[in-house]
Parts: sequence; C-alpha cells; structure tokens
Amino acid sequence: AAEAEQAAAEAEQAAAEAEQAAAEARRTRERLAAERDSKSAELERTLSEAEGLRGRYAADRAADRFECDEDDPVGYLLRLREALAAHADALARLAEMRERAGLARRDLGSRRKEAEAAEADARRAEDGMAAAGRSLAAFDGLDADLSGAERGLAAAQARRRGAEADAAAHAESASGWRRRLDAELMALERAGRSKIEHDTRVQFSRWIETYFMPSVARIERQVLVSLQSGFDEAYRGWFATLIDDETKTSRIDDTFMPVVDQDGYEIDSAHLSGGERTSVSLAYRLALNTLLRRETKSLRSNLLVLDEPTDGFSKSQLAKVHSILKDLDYEQIIIVSHDRELETHADHVFHVTKEGGSSTVRAA
Repeated sequence: AAEAEQAAAEAEQAAAEAEQAAAEARRTRERLAAERDSKSAELERTLSEAEGLRGRYAADRAADRFECDEDDPVGYLLRLREALAAHADALARLAEMRERAGLARRDLGSRRKEAEAAEADARRAEDGMAAAGRSLAAFDGLDADLSGAERGLAAAQARRRGAEADAAAHAESASGWRRRLDAELMALERAGRSKIEHDTRVQFSRWIETYFMPSVARIERQVLVSLQSGFDEAYRGWFATLIDDETKTSRIDDTFMPVVDQDGYEIDSAHLSGGERTSVSLAYRLALNTLLRRETKSLRSNLLVLDEPTDGFSKSQLAKVHSILKDLDYEQIIIVSHDRELETHADHVFHVTKEGGSSTVRAA
C-alpha cells in the first residue's frame, strides 16, 4: 500500500510537471509567433519603402533629364551635383534597407526555427502529459485496492492491539501468580527457618536443663564445698586466736553463716558478750579477706580497712589483734576505731573531730 501511494504520488507529480512544460511551450510558441509576425510586418514595410524609393528615383530620373544649358553652365553643374548627391543618398538608403531586409529575413528564419523547436517541445510536453494521464488512469484502480489494504491494515493493527492487551493481561496475571508464589515460598522458607531455630532452641534448652545446669550445679556445689571448707578453716583459726573462752568454738555452716558452740552445744548469738560478737565479726572478715585473696588474683590488694574491729575487746584481745595485724601480709592497714588502746600499735594516728556539723582531720 505504501509503494502504491508513492507510485501514484510520483505519477501525479510527473503529470503536473508535464502540464507545466506544455503550458510553457505554448507560451513560448505564442511569443515566437508574435515576434515572427512583427518581423514579417517590419520586413514588408522595409520592402515597400524600398520599392517606393526605387520608383521615386526612376520617376525623378525620367523627369529630370539634365541637359547642358550653354547660357548657364554653372547652374547646370550645380543641379547636376545636387542630383548626384541625391542619387548617392538614395543608393545608400537602398543599401541600408536591403541590409535591414536581409537581417529581418535571417532573424525571421531564426525565429521560425525557434517556433518550430517550441512546437516540438509543446508536442513532446503534450505527449508527456498524455502519458502521465494514462499513468494516472492506470492508478485509478489502485485507490480501491489501497483503501482495502488500509482497512486490512487497520483490522490487523486492531487484532495486534487486542493480542498485545491479552498478552499484557496474561503477563500481569502471571506476574501476580509469580509474586504470590514467591511470597508463599518465602513464607515456607521462613517457616522452615523458624522450625529449625525452634528445634535448635528446644534441643539447646533440653541440653541446658539435662546436662549443663546439673553440671553447673555439681561444679557449684563442689566449689562451694571447697570454698566453705577453706573459709571454715580460716574462720576457726581466727576465732580461736581472738576468743578468750576456751569452751567456745565457732564454725561456718553450709550457708556460710557463723555458728558458735560451747561445750559441743550450739548457742544463740544473743547470749554472746559484746567482745565475743566482735570476735565473730572480725574473724569472719579476716577469713573472708583471706579466702578472696587466695581464690581471686584480680582482687588482691595491699590495703586492708577495718571499721571498729575491737569494740568490746579486753586488753589481752587487743594485744592479740596487734599480733594478728603484724602477721597479715599487708603494706597498709587502716583502722577506724574509738579505742585509744590501738594508738600504741599504729604507725600513724589521725584524729577526726566533728564541730558545728563539719569534721576535722588532724594528725596526732
């Protein structure tokens, strides 16, 4: 259909060009005919004028018979000279008219040839226009074919658009199913991972409950038993050193609480004197400090701080405290006490007094 339309357009353009060439040839032929007629008329006028001039000259010659007048020879010569000059002038004009006539004839011949060429061009242009007309006539039947082809093309394009719309709808539907399938697969994958994680957690929990916690409990019990044994041993030693009454002993039970016995019987701490309760407290602190320094290297320190460690102690017990502090492996021991007896055992003594709501520290 596109090729037919292009061929029809080319035929129409050729017809238009042929018609334009024919019109131009007609105009040229008419112009040359007019010029030819003008030149012919001018040639006729020139020939007529030459014939008239020749006739007048012949008449003048017939009328003027120059005969010599013996009475007036000078006048005769003057008239003869004038007649000769007029004759020469007439000859010159005749020669000019002949030349003009020759030029007109040649120009007329040239114009005739141009007119003949224009006639030939016009005929060729008319032939071309006729051929173009025949070509256009040959394309007349193509309009219906072109219209049919266009309708077929429109129908095919409509079917293609319908097919594309169906394909797009199917693609969208497939994309939706694909998205749903992907979502289901992801959900299944997450469920699988969750199940694996749940099973792992269950197994780990069972392992902790079945193996780890009992093992930790056994280790803890063993450690605590070991610690309790060491703690009890250290505590018994410190308590035996501090107490004055040989009938009383003290030990650490399974809950790490101090228990005081007298003559093999457990007594309540309420029945202990102030010095005895202080002995229990100091022995407990010294045993705990010893255990911590022995079991944990990171808590080892060269500093020991005791707050009121001798409240209610007798002089003999104070002497024992002095001996104990000397035996402890500490570079520095700080004791906060109201007992002035301890000043004799200290290297440096500082008194803290409170006056007007504020405390003052001074060296002794």
